Amino acid sequence: MDFVLPIMVTSQVIPLIVLAPFFIILFGFGLCSKIAMAAVISFFPIFVNFAQGYKSIDSNIHELMHINNAPLKFRIYNVYFPLSMGSIIAGIKISSTLSNYRGYRS
Repeated sequence: MDFVLPIMVTSQVIPLIVLAPFFIILFGFGLCSKIAMAAVISFFPIFVNFAQGYKSIDSNIHELMHINNAPLKFRIYNVYFPLSMGSIIAGIKISSTLSNYRGYRS
């Protein structure tokens, strides 16, 4: 998880005014380009809060999953995702206000 965070921060340094023409060329002037911009804007806070929630999981739980040889799919869906749900919801609350920007209406 630590190696992905610098990539995510770098992707957020790019100004949105630079990304908007790219999404318009890729998806057109319709609703799809606006949804894509909102997704790009709202993905970062959700990811950062999920990473924080993942780091806050007790190391004993990680060791227990390793000792029992739990498959990765089981660990993600049944352990890591539910234990990080509070942080994910906090990220959704933050990103919902960010993606609701109405400055570029068509």
